[in-house]
Amino acid sequence: MNVSDNKSKLSLSSSPISIYHNSKFSFDDVESVLEPLFGNYYGISELRAIISNVDHIWCAYNTTKKQYVACALVRTYNKDKVLFINLFGVTQACQGQGIGTRLLKAIKNWVQKQKYVAII
Repeated sequence: MNVSDNKSKLSLSSSPISIYHNSKFSFDDVESVLEPLFGNYYGISELRAIISNVDHIWCAYNTTKKQYVACALVRTYNKDKVLFINLFGVTQACQGQGIGTRLLKAIKNWVQKQKYVAII
């Protein structure tokens, strides 16, 4: 996976969900979230190509269940200081619990600190 060395973690108090940015995620970790959601549309080889060619990966990890429950794959357009979200998904079992909202909020906070002008 082509991600920068910039790692960060956002823990949410009293929540079993921790959000990680550009940690050493394995393909299995990311695929376990995104393949059930997007595998039929993209196919496994295209999904792996997307995972391999992003600049940033954010994932939400459930510390109680010891598994990743949401991921966002993001590309940078440096000349314009714009981020493009290629794929964003929350496992079906965890949808409706605010995890996707928390993940997007973490991405937006990082974007503001890095002085990006937009997320698409």
